[in-house]
Amino acid sequence: MRAFELDDGLRIVPGLLASALCESGHPAALLLCIEALDERTARAERRHSAKRLAMLGMDQGEAEDVEREAHARWLQRVEQLANVLFRTTHENLGKDAQAWLSWWFEVGERFPLQIMPPTPRVQARLEVHETDRPQRHLDLVEGESWSVGRASETDIVLDDLSASRIHARLYRLVTRFAVRDLGSRQGVRHQGARTELALLQPGDVIELGRARLSLTELTSIGSASPRYPAVDYDTFSALVGRRSPLAAPALVDLLSARPEVEPELAGQLPEGGERLAGFAKAWRQRALDALIAMAGSDLGPSLSSWRRWLAKNNHLRSVMPSGWIAD
Repeated sequence: MRAFELDDGLRIVPGLLASALCESGHPAALLLCIEALDERTARAERRHSAKRLAMLGMDQGEAEDVEREAHARWLQRVEQLANVLFRTTHENLGKDAQAWLSWWFEVGERFPLQIMPPTPRVQARLEVHETDRPQRHLDLVEGESWSVGRASETDIVLDDLSASRIHARLYRLVTRFAVRDLGSRQGVRHQGARTELALLQPGDVIELGRARLSLTELTSIGSASPRYPAVDYDTFSALVGRRSPLAAPALVDLLSARPEVEPELAGQLPEGGERLAGFAKAWRQRALDALIAMAGSDLGPSLSSWRRWLAKNNHLRSVMPSGWIAD
């Protein structure tokens, strides 16, 4: 699968390549890296993955152990992401997702078209609560941003005098939504706290004066593949480290993963082609090491040998890292 561009200004690339670009600090993956720093969403994804593991038959205690290990892996990955963001941008904003997002809104246009993995584009339903009007909802499906306020020209019109004419703007990023105060009189409150900019997740409440907006996510990066239920990256990595059979079928697929790196993308990163190829090579080696431990013997690097082993063990249930393996 080669990269292609969407009308909304994002380029879809294979999931394995998206992770490689992000962990390399590629200029086209900066927004994806910034979103990955968000602790609240990462925690929610790990909990969702743990529930999915339990539904697949994993003991509850073991699922909780995997969740804790995934959290530890996320902490390590966040340190690495902060380092690569600094190396690429020369901005020392540490691990603060909100600070990085604020920086992005100021200078993001300087950077190349951003990439996303081949997962469903994030969509949301917005519940609007106003003092003297019935509750209503809006589906945020088409478009990249929506202005909110009393003015008739805003995308989401509020009939509440406590709201400013143009109060705030909602943004659809890569895998997240965000809200930004546009200099309103009453300000924006997110989960009860005053904010100028915030990343959002399902269930969050935004207050614009007396008006309240509640976000419900319709599709997410955890959407399931037709073959394998999806879990977050760090949970999958923890399963591989534990040599869990749940990772086996996806690991066999990874043995053949050769994500093509287009010259345009490789050229935007010093030693880009080599660094990105090294990421895929490292994951193939991790896959092979884990499969050997699971099988109790070394069947070699041949994909056909491992597929025959899988066929003999077709009772194995499986999960996949979200967006990595396309069907």
